[in-house]
Amino acid sequence: MLKEAAFSKYGQPSDNRRQANLMWCAHYNQISQCEPRKPKLSLSLGALVLDDWTLEDAGNKYEQDLLKTKPNL
Repeated sequence: MLKEAAFSKYGQPSDNRRQANLMWCAHYNQISQCEPRKPKLSLSLGALVLDDWTLEDAGNKYEQDLLKTKPNL
């Protein structure tokens, strides 16, 4: 059911040759892979996984900003 839902919502995967690990890439390069650190959706072994580094990058920036800020005493 996940596979059917992904196909109906996102269309054909970015690389049709990989039937065991289907991927939909926001940015796909011609070397048959998703661009690193760009959003991608993958369907493998019955699990649908969204990888999006936006949240992790924002969290890292927030932590760095906290270290730069002087504490209020």
